[in-house]
Amino acid sequence: MVFSCSSPLLLLPLLSLVLFSSPILSAPAAPPPPSVPSGRVVYRAFDTSLTHLTVHQSTGEVYVGAVNRVLKLSANLTELRSHMTGPVEDNASCYPPPSVRSCAHRLEMSDNVNKLLLVDYIGNRLVACGSIWQGVCQFLRLEDLFKLGEPHHRKEHYLSGAREADGMAGVIVEDHWLDDPKRKILEKTKSHLFIGAAIDGKSEYFPTLSSRKLVVDEESVDMFSLVYQDEFVSSQIKIPSDTLSLYPAFDIYYVYGFSSRTYVYFLTLQLDTQLTQMDAGGENFFTSKIVRMCSDDTEFYSYVEFPLGCTKDGIEYRLVQAAYKQKPGRRLAQALGLSENDDILFVVFSQGQKNRSNPPRETVLCLFTLHDINLAMRERIRSCYRGEGRLSLPWLLNKELPCIHTPKQIGDDFCGLVLTQPLGGLRVIEGQPLYEDRTEGMGAVAAYTYGEHTVVFVGTRSGQLKKIRVDGIPPPAENALLYETVTVVEGKPILRDMVFSPDHQYIYLLSDRQVNTPAELLHDQSEKRSRDSSPFDTRGRMGVYMCFVDLERAFDRVLQGVLWGVLQEYGVSGPLLRAIRSLYERCKSLVRIAGNKSDSFCCGSVVLLPSSGDGLQLALERFSVTRPYIDHYELSIKKDVVMLLISGAKRVVQLSLRSTETGHQFITTNLIYYNCSVLNSCTSCVSSEFPCHWCKYRHICTNNLQDCSFQEGRVSNMEGCPQIIPTSDILVPAGMVRPITLRARNLPQPQSGQKNYECVFNIQGKVQRIPAVRFNSSCIQCQNTSYWYEGDEAGDLPVDFSIVWDGDFFIDKPASMKALLYKCEAQRSSCGQCLKAPTAFECGWCTESRKCLLRQHCPSPEQNWMHYTRHNLRCSHPRITKSPTFSRVHPEKGPVSGGTRLTVMGRHLNAGSSVTVYINKEECLFVKRTDREIVCITPSSTSGTGEAPIRLKIDRAEVTSTDTKYTYTDDPTITSIEPNWTILNGSTLITVTGTNLHTIQEPKVRAKYGGVETNNYCTVVNDSTMTCLAPGLVYTKPDPPEGALRPDEFGFIFDQVSSLLVLNSTPFTHYPNPTFDSLGNSGILEVKPGSPIILKGKNLIPPAPGNNRLNYTVLIGESPCLLTVSENQLLCDSPDITGEKRVVILVGGLEYSPGMLHIYSDSALTLPAIIGIGAGGGVLLIAIIAVLIAYKRKTRDADRTLKRLQLQMDNLESRVALECKEAFAELQTDIQELTNDMDGVKIPFLEYRTYTMRVMFPGIEEHPVLKELDVCTIRQDVRIFESLDPQLQFFPDHNNRVWQQLSPQCETESVAEKMLTNWFTFLLHRFLKECAGEPLFMLYCAIKQQMEKGPIDAITGEARYSLSEDKLIRQQIDYKQLTLMCIPPEGEVGTEVPVKVLNCDTVTQVKDKLLDAVYKGIPYSQRPQADDMDLEWRQGRLTRIILQDEDVTTKIESDWKRLNTLAHYQVTDGSVVALVQKQVSAYNIANSFTFTRSLSRYESLLRTSSSPDSLRSRAPMITPDQETGTKLWHLVKNHEHSDQREGDRGSKMVSEIYLTRLLATKGTLQKFVDDLFETVFSTAHRGSALPLAIKYMFDFLDEQADKRQITDPDVRHTWKSNCLPLRFWVNVIKNPQFVFDIHKSSITDACLSVVAQTFMDSCSTSEHRLGKDSPSNKLLYAKDIPNYKSWVERYYRDIAKMPSISDQDMDAYLVEQSRLHGNEFNTLSALSELYFYINKYKEEILTALDRDGYCRKHKLRHKLEQAINLMSGSS
Repeated sequence: MVFSCSSPLLLLPLLSLVLFSSPILSAPAAPPPPSVPSGRVVYRAFDTSLTHLTVHQSTGEVYVGAVNRVLKLSANLTELRSHMTGPVEDNASCYPPPSVRSCAHRLEMSDNVNKLLLVDYIGNRLVACGSIWQGVCQFLRLEDLFKLGEPHHRKEHYLSGAREADGMAGVIVEDHWLDDPKRKILEKTKSHLFIGAAIDGKSEYFPTLSSRKLVVDEESVDMFSLVYQDEFVSSQIKIPSDTLSLYPAFDIYYVYGFSSRTYVYFLTLQLDTQLTQMDAGGENFFTSKIVRMCSDDTEFYSYVEFPLGCTKDGIEYRLVQAAYKQKPGRRLAQALGLSENDDILFVVFSQGQKNRSNPPRETVLCLFTLHDINLAMRERIRSCYRGEGRLSLPWLLNKELPCIHTPKQIGDDFCGLVLTQPLGGLRVIEGQPLYEDRTEGMGAVAAYTYGEHTVVFVGTRSGQLKKIRVDGIPPPAENALLYETVTVVEGKPILRDMVFSPDHQYIYLLSDRQVNTPAELLHDQSEKRSRDSSPFDTRGRMGVYMCFVDLERAFDRVLQGVLWGVLQEYGVSGPLLRAIRSLYERCKSLVRIAGNKSDSFCCGSVVLLPSSGDGLQLALERFSVTRPYIDHYELSIKKDVVMLLISGAKRVVQLSLRSTETGHQFITTNLIYYNCSVLNSCTSCVSSEFPCHWCKYRHICTNNLQDCSFQEGRVSNMEGCPQIIPTSDILVPAGMVRPITLRARNLPQPQSGQKNYECVFNIQGKVQRIPAVRFNSSCIQCQNTSYWYEGDEAGDLPVDFSIVWDGDFFIDKPASMKALLYKCEAQRSSCGQCLKAPTAFECGWCTESRKCLLRQHCPSPEQNWMHYTRHNLRCSHPRITKSPTFSRVHPEKGPVSGGTRLTVMGRHLNAGSSVTVYINKEECLFVKRTDREIVCITPSSTSGTGEAPIRLKIDRAEVTSTDTKYTYTDDPTITSIEPNWTILNGSTLITVTGTNLHTIQEPKVRAKYGGVETNNYCTVVNDSTMTCLAPGLVYTKPDPPEGALRPDEFGFIFDQVSSLLVLNSTPFTHYPNPTFDSLGNSGILEVKPGSPIILKGKNLIPPAPGNNRLNYTVLIGESPCLLTVSENQLLCDSPDITGEKRVVILVGGLEYSPGMLHIYSDSALTLPAIIGIGAGGGVLLIAIIAVLIAYKRKTRDADRTLKRLQLQMDNLESRVALECKEAFAELQTDIQELTNDMDGVKIPFLEYRTYTMRVMFPGIEEHPVLKELDVCTIRQDVRIFESLDPQLQFFPDHNNRVWQQLSPQCETESVAEKMLTNWFTFLLHRFLKECAGEPLFMLYCAIKQQMEKGPIDAITGEARYSLSEDKLIRQQIDYKQLTLMCIPPEGEVGTEVPVKVLNCDTVTQVKDKLLDAVYKGIPYSQRPQADDMDLEWRQGRLTRIILQDEDVTTKIESDWKRLNTLAHYQVTDGSVVALVQKQVSAYNIANSFTFTRSLSRYESLLRTSSSPDSLRSRAPMITPDQETGTKLWHLVKNHEHSDQREGDRGSKMVSEIYLTRLLATKGTLQKFVDDLFETVFSTAHRGSALPLAIKYMFDFLDEQADKRQITDPDVRHTWKSNCLPLRFWVNVIKNPQFVFDIHKSSITDACLSVVAQTFMDSCSTSEHRLGKDSPSNKLLYAKDIPNYKSWVERYYRDIAKMPSISDQDMDAYLVEQSRLHGNEFNTLSALSELYFYINKYKEEILTALDRDGYCRKHKLRHKLEQAINLMSGSS
């Protein structure tokens, strides 16, 4: 009876992990009773794929392995925990993985596929092995999936990097004694893991089978190490490399593993080397095997494998799919003659031995007994020990070795000897077939015993569960009866893992994305989720607790002396009174409040309060609440009031409670609020005076321990803090690759989804991030890398560093702990100086290179390297030949605190090996020295002010000068600062007065706010006065501050004078920056000359005391204007100028531009004045005035026109000069740059088939010659052409006949000529790949790079650099080159690639350039497209903006919409951008599809290939968009549009001057064009011979010319040019995408067309007469074409002189080419296409055959008619 379920859940498309509530307890007897349907609950995984499943046999909890996840589910499939395992940055070629060592391969975000999931019951943990990092495993705690460890830094930790989820199996063996025969001792281990894995061909990295230790400490070095290993043997088996060289596809796939008694078994699927070797078709055959070893065999001597299979009805089943070990029920045990305690094995096989990855659906369920398997193995071992046969393991031993006779008693527990090898069996162990399925495809199996019966559950590939009762071996069929079939997941396979619940009530079925559970468990309430505790109650108030007594009436403040009497008067009993008195005594101390009732609280007095709260006011500093909320002795105020009061880690506030009626205060007390979250390190958190705790895995400080993710993450004392342990100096030689190992304590293991460790070094302001390896909780190592610092002024440089994990979680370390980066050669230019370097540096003098170097950098160090450890060490020529002297110092005085940069001047000061400068008795810190001077930093004076003598100590000699002194003066002091305020940006002028200011060399003023320090420069005026630019403050909040800010610290940096660093006694204030409104709505304001201009703004006059004001400067154009400043506006009188002028406001280092000013002037006489004069003076006066006015206006217009023309001429001259100068400069610089860029480029050749299809059938992706015909058609074609085979001998001769007809008319486009072109296409592919392809690709790359160095219009395709006049931008485009730091797709910070772009590039153009740089060397078809990616601009850590060609910020003028560029977004040089998958953001919410739709109208036009003469006709007409009415433009608008401004029209007047750019571009590309032409027109090709086809064809043409008595060399030249260069080479040059996997843009196409035209002209014999009206592309190469023509003529002559090629050699060559590429195309499909063509033009072809004598002679018409009739009849 078939099971059916009416649950609506079954109607969902389920890809699932299924817990199925089948009534497995009601397994039927014969006949089976009907089943009772029951419900199921579905758990769905929407964002991952499930791979493995296991169930805890005690708790019943379900663990699921998936892609990038490990899940923990309850028995009813409620998700309890989810642990992330990926994706992570990885590359399968990186060994060891990138987490251990830097990898040269490009890293990508890789999915982590779970391949093994086992419960280690002894260790109370889950073993989860994945595919990333060469197959490492994680150990997860069963309760919460806390990651206990992830061993990944030793080779034993890498199991296999194969990504297939079903190729690995493992067995955990517990509590076994391991016998070590070499040490003769017994070693006890808790458990160890037998694991088999497919290795994906990497036998040098991974064993296929091994035994690993499972120790208690997951971070122990012994974890996952081999159980036994010495120099000869170990607990592993590897696939030999010889096997893989013979059979590259060989691998062993482990399907199932289990243990029974003292053995461990694996069922495997591996390549059958015998059948695969014999099969000529190249197919792979597989065989199934069972592998057995003793569980306590540490050397794998007991390894035995036997083939396994099943046969039913004469059909062999050899592909194992799944297996399950079970004990038989009583009936089955009796039928098999076994005990019920014996083990049996149910195995599912697929038919045949092919298609391992997609096996046939014909499957069979078979039964094996372990008794029979062990018996067969025992007999095989005994026969081998008798010396019979061979070892029969060819894949492992690589040859057949004979068995050695060894007298030994072989019993059931025999586990091999040292003398023996692993053994293989030849005879297939056959199982008993139980049930066959030929449609569904069984793929999973599980079994269990119910009563006397054995019930087998089988999962199929179509999502069904079959229930089979097995009581014996068929026949009869009732012994294996299918009694129910249930559909679980429609159309989706049930995966291999099928597991029962511990009580065997339910079975869990695994599918791709889902889980089912029984309805009986729906109401299980055992799983409850904890809620996050909150310090705020449900009313949004924060508890502020006070002690009070709740009575009926309210009293005023009660004196403490009479308090107790008052309480007694109102009936308070004795016990209550004593309690209140005790409470009062406790309430005298201060209060600590953290925000919830669990913390201690108290008050300062006991007060009688009304129960309602009427008439009360609670005040918390300046905030008050009338009628506060009172409930259960609790007073509350709103939490936002409290949060306003808390800033920093601690705040003491005053709380008072008073009566609103009388004003009397009931109580006043101090409350201490504290905020743990502001403490950002573990040590500061746990050492706080408040009860704060550190959450190690969340990196936060909290007062609530429940905030911590794991129990291990809770830290409450210093001993538990993660921290780096201070060590001695960390010495790092600059430029040398080395790791840095650090000792630590309590290093956390990164958990689900958290990133690994990094070392972050800050070297001279540059941050360098290096991946780090965490070996365990007490050791971490920065990976191998090199470090460097600029300059040789310092021999060593202390470098600050930090250890971080998960991106920005810092590990505590002492602030003084630094790495010391040093250079041996810096400041050690002599042998003596070198040998006096610190001994720990290990520097030595290299006599050969005469440098101070490390030993490894010195050639032949045994002879050339001098070190202090060598005996009898002496530098050569150690004498000082000239006496050093000094005569003066500069400066001559400085502060007594020191820090002055002192220069000692003299002669021969660089003598000796070392020098020390002393001022008085103190050493001056050495900086550098030369022959003439020594520079050092003065120390502080221990003897106070006054003169101090200077002496030098050079080696052992002492140099003094009695006349040279240095004077210490009193430290400078500051007496006043005026003004003592500035704006937030700083940079306003302040005047500082004080004393001894002249002694400071580089004075600076500093401020510190929010932990960020800023400084600015000062200029000393005299000894008591200096001026400074005030320092600004870094204000990080998005909104500007409302009022003034005070810096945390303010002071001056005066060399080493520390007393002035902080002057908190001097108040200094920062006011908000002034801001200004735009001029008018559009940013343009029209005014008359001299009219006042009002500039409105805010914060223009800071509310500072005194008369000082901000100093504003307003520029109109370049002219300043007079200002009147008020609080909200600037009043400016415009200067007496006209025209459009930009307004710029300068204040305090800020620059604002509110807009443009359009200043215009009226006539001298206005119309109202003329009317007034006319009314008063009469008609005559009116006439005179009118004449004067007209004359004046005409004169003014003439002057204005003359000035305009003169200005245009001046501009024209300057632009012509500038353009010519730029062209010349570009020509000189671009050639070298372009040549350098081309070095090392990898050429992406297309495969042969793609190349020929693109040349022969351009634009057609799926041509019929690539497809298979249907079976009937193929059989018909084969039959017909087999019948015609004897008649086809005339075909080779006919080729010559076709060519003979072709040669006289070689200039027409006939079918024969197309055949000739295709003939060359086939035969010249190798020549292209080996020789001509390289210069052609280099030319394409050079054109592309040169075009992209300048602006390219995204709409019209015009460019600044071009060979085509029609594609040249004839305007001056202002642009600037930017270098962007690009983070590749799936990349992380630290993997940036520098890419050069232009600020005028559109976003799509930028994406193309970024993709070109990131995927350099990768074929175009294999990389992401720009349309699929978004460009993300990253500003800081949080700000990320998606840039698009069109968005809400796109500028629209009239009906023109300009595409967004980098300049539009104001992207700066050095910005960080990232390529991410396409997404939609609120910022870019405009109709981006408009651009795509608009572009589609002309995109195809831009990408077609045509001649240069038609390029202008292909320029798109920019028509308004149908929906928006706007037209797109980028750099230049369409030439015909009427919306051009006057400046644009003026620029068109001189557009011809930009033709010089054609010459610059041509000069840059000249080398690449010459290389291509020279390669094509040369018979010597760098080792490659001239292709036979060219010589054969040219000889044939000469032969035909001789036959026709044609002696004119021009005719012969023309024939050859038309047949090869013009038919083949021109097509390839114009279309390099036929040869390479590249993308050709419209501008590149235009330039290649010019090169192709030049190529054609070079092959022509006619003389080119050019004039001034000739096309520019003809003029461009006019001087080069005669030279190219000589190359062509020489090429034809050299070919004619070469030895002739016989027809036999040519035929052999053609046969070889046909053999090499015969499988590339479908011949029958081609013949079919040829037949359709002949049938279509049958009459014309037959008539032509009748007319030709050659055809009549060979009866070709008759033969063709015969073929047509045969084809027609068969169809």
